[in-house]
Amino acid sequence: EIRLRMAEELDYPSRQRCAMLEEELEKQREDFFQMRRQLEKMKFERDQAAAEHEQSMFEASEKSRAVEAELSLRINALQIALEDTTEVDEMSALQREVQSAKIREQQMRAEIAEVRAAKEEHRVARERAGQDTRDKVEE
Repeated sequence: EIRLRMAEELDYPSRQRCAMLEEELEKQREDFFQMRRQLEKMKFERDQAAAEHEQSMFEASEKSRAVEAELSLRINALQIALEDTTEVDEMSALQREVQSAKIREQQMRAEIAEVRAAKEEHRVARERAGQDTRDKVEE
């Protein structure tokens, strides 16, 4: 009986340490699963933002093409009208329309440049978020 008690007393610290390690392991597992859930959420948000951005770029591109086609038709019509007309007032009005069309074209080109810059910013932010997530998971 004394030997049994002594064995239990000697074994107590190792059982206590084992229990602490199991508790720490469980905590680490919970942290891991929480990080995994966060990673999946961030991946979903990244993919969703990329899809929205792609749709936005497509719409801007289509709008730009439509405006460009419209402006091209108007410019051609104005050039034909300029060639056919001899009245100074009509020519001035047509020149103003051409200038207005060019300004709208420049504005559209500026808008396209802004959309492209925003796309690049989103891509960089998405890559950064992905890298941050990978870094957190690796830790």
